[in-house]
Amino acid sequence: KFLIRGPQKAAELSSEGAIQHICIGGYNNRVERRECEIYFIRRKENPDHPWYAMEVRDDRVIQIHGYYNCWLGSSSNMQYDDILVFLAKWFKKHHITCRKSILTNMSGSYGASAQNRSLQRRAAGVQSDQAAGF
Repeated sequence: KFLIRGPQKAAELSSEGAIQHICIGGYNNRVERRECEIYFIRRKENPDHPWYAMEVRDDRVIQIHGYYNCWLGSSSNMQYDDILVFLAKWFKKHHITCRKSILTNMSGSYGASAQNRSLQRRAAGVQSDQAAGF
């Protein structure tokens, strides 16, 4: 159901950041200096469509965020249980650790402002805060 891949070229980080409205567009220098690695988490049925991005440093997940910095555990992620199983296997295979809080945070985003919540609902096809769980 899912795949994880790194960016094919530096411009892909900028594009992903712009589409997702997340900060990885500015990570080109960090990746080039090998300070961190960025991975794209995708659905196999739509591998070119941004879903989540993951930062890894020293074999440790630093953050996983999607559209407008929504966390993996946000209620807009209807495949939450499946992605957790997939990530656990991927982490084990690649000897990467991840704090439980990164996987289980249920916040919509860092700030979860009203504007961000509205955009997240629109992306998830949900009409109200209550229905989206915000």
